Amino acid sequence: MRHVCFLAVALSMTLASIACTGAFDWSGIRFPCNESRVCASGFVCQGGFCVAEGSATENPEDGGVEHDPDSPFRPPLSKPRIAYLLSGPVGDYGWVWAHNQGRQYLASLGYETAFAESISPTAAPAQMEDFIQRGYNVIIGASSDYLVPLLSKTSLHPNTSFLTCAGFETGRNMGSYFGRMYQAEWLAGMVAGATTKTNRVGIVVTVAIPQLIRHINAFTNGVRTINPQATVSVVWISTWFDAKKEPILTQELLDNEVDVIHGHSNTSIPLEYVENKDGQPRTTKKGLNAYTIGYNSLNICSFGARTCLTSAYWNWGPIVARIVEKMKNGTWDPSITVWESMRSDRNDSVVYLSEISPTVSGTARIQVQSFIPQLVKEGVEGQQLPFKGPQIDNTGKERLAAGQYFTDKQLLDMCWYVQGVVNPDGTPAVVPTECKGER
Repeated sequence: MRHVCFLAVALSMTLASIACTGAFDWSGIRFPCNESRVCASGFVCQGGFCVAEGSATENPEDGGVEHDPDSPFRPPLSKPRIAYLLSGPVGDYGWVWAHNQGRQYLASLGYETAFAESISPTAAPAQMEDFIQRGYNVIIGASSDYLVPLLSKTSLHPNTSFLTCAGFETGRNMGSYFGRMYQAEWLAGMVAGATTKTNRVGIVVTVAIPQLIRHINAFTNGVRTINPQATVSVVWISTWFDAKKEPILTQELLDNEVDVIHGHSNTSIPLEYVENKDGQPRTTKKGLNAYTIGYNSLNICSFGARTCLTSAYWNWGPIVARIVEKMKNGTWDPSITVWESMRSDRNDSVVYLSEISPTVSGTARIQVQSFIPQLVKEGVEGQQLPFKGPQIDNTGKERLAAGQYFTDKQLLDMCWYVQGVVNPDGTPAVVPTECKGER
């Protein structure tokens, strides 16, 4: 999939969040350009970046080889040295933990790696400079929050390769990668739909961005594929993690007779709360058994041995390894956004579903697993099976006709809920205003 248009919605959201800090240095930012992405008045396109008229130079600022401006490929990188920017602690057993597992996978292949944890967007430029001065030539921003800081360095270091995870923006020496987690979320929803006794499933979510709305919707479609009578109650943490708020929101769902809770946060806290390892597992207000579904980590169900049913997890090592291999052999085209589907081999797939608990009936387990061969097929039918039309939103509006599929851009701009997404009190939920995209 080749993205030649500038994804303004996603980037503007990132710009706004950083601009509000008042601490980011904008002086080094030069934006990517090509024939389709024209520079603003007063700027010209040189070497794949917009630079002020009259300030264009003939050679890269870092020196070294001048790249062929007509070639989409970067020159071969004989010895990749890879450094990660991580948005939280590696011990979160969530998003950051999964990325650090990916880094360790690369190290096991013989690559030299490094990481810096709990780096804010405003601290990212200085950390990148430190990595580059230490000889790291592949810089990975393992969060879309790093998109603007990465852009601020790409033109200053044209001989360094940059990667943004979930940024969906590319440049002359910056690529983007992500996985179609909504596929695994769809399967996880089926597990929840097959298990609930109250027909009330819940999900604890972090920040209202299109990526997570997409996951909520795919999860809900999965629930209702198995159990059309069930609804999904959504509660928002409104930050990437909050150790005090997550148990409160989990209890709110239990109090409203939600008996399967998807902890779609960057921690294991919702799972741990229901598991209640020092006592009996927590139940709904009426005393029904409660269960959980994990996110991010393959092994996160270890925090809920009695209550966790499965986990929709990330496996970042192989997808990055495939990109780095192209960097080594000179076939890496940064302009091609990598958004990988599920693969049949779980060890090679960027997204997958962990083993399903025996608590779930054998019939349901077989039914869920039977969809994997369809999801891994090439083409839109496999990529977007969780959103095959008709798609009706939770206000009754048809969003997609029967038999049709969304475009990737529509998925990336998704700021509306599918049918079945409700508040804990059962009323139709409304997407928070922070979500910037199509409503």
